[in-house]
Amino acid sequence: MKLYITPGSPYARMARMMVLEKGLEGRVEIILAQTRVAGSPYYGINPSGRVPYLVCEDGVGLEESALICSYLDGLDGDPAFDLPAGKPGWEARRLEALARSMLDGLSVWAREISRPQNERSPGIVQHEIDRAKRMVDVWEQEIGHPLMHGALNFAQITLACALGLGGRNTEARWRPGHPRLCDWFGRIAARPSFVATAPPGVPPKSGPPPPPVADRPIDVFFYGLFMDAGALRAKGLHPVNPRLACVHGFALRIGNRATLAPCAGASAYGYVMGLTHAEIEGLYSDASVRAYRAEAVQAALPDGSTVPALCFNLVIAPDDGEANAEYAEKLRDLGRRLNLPASYVDGIR
Repeated sequence: MKLYITPGSPYARMARMMVLEKGLEGRVEIILAQTRVAGSPYYGINPSGRVPYLVCEDGVGLEESALICSYLDGLDGDPAFDLPAGKPGWEARRLEALARSMLDGLSVWAREISRPQNERSPGIVQHEIDRAKRMVDVWEQEIGHPLMHGALNFAQITLACALGLGGRNTEARWRPGHPRLCDWFGRIAARPSFVATAPPGVPPKSGPPPPPVADRPIDVFFYGLFMDAGALRAKGLHPVNPRLACVHGFALRIGNRATLAPCAGASAYGYVMGLTHAEIEGLYSDASVRAYRAEAVQAALPDGSTVPALCFNLVIAPDDGEANAEYAEKLRDLGRRLNLPASYVDGIR
């Protein structure tokens, strides 16, 4: 398959994130499209000239980011981004549409100010400035919705790509006065797929270049047996800077498998440590943990600071009747050895 993109397009970024989230790098070739240029060869591939544009293995072309993302999500027969049934599904659609409205407005604004000064429309610019102010105020409230904090979904991807446009439009200063939105964006911005699809920026003026994205350590919060750095090293991994940490707003649930589940007022303890993108992919490619999905969390450290980290959880938490006494006992033993709070360890069941 071939995915045509432009590096700065937030819509193409959504599709590129989906390629990474679903592990399709080997099946999807990313191709830079030449758009907004008279006579571009790309128009022979996609007459509309828009990106993203996916040419499937059978030669059929798909346009529009949400359609492409849904198609890529279902390729493996195990869609992770399907909408829930009933009212939650309509809520997910509502949030996705709200995020798309913000993305569309910020895109128009960014495109307008990229024109030469004498070609800009002051009316359009002011309209989008006003719309952005209203939308960011709305999202400061909506960001507390449970669907914006559970497993990654289309609404989260759309909003993240909208807020990520700040790198192209320095006038879009949405952070002041919106602490909840800033906190949410800080967590999702640490996601490997978001980091890897960042639009090109201004290169540093001096100093050595940063390491490739694939080689940079990414903080992961482990709450189960993987929080044992020695066990990870035995698997051939190289965890960096292990630190005791906790994640607020989540509770540990142990059934046939362990996971964290959203729970107001609860806290889950474990360890944060850095692993490379390849190490994370390899660790969670094993059949026993393949059902886990990454989500961004804010991990609190003992010194009072917080760090954005990935946390791998099950999409569906264990039923109340499920139990795994053997696993719980192993986790209690590990928790004591790693100096997790005694009251927390004693409550692991």
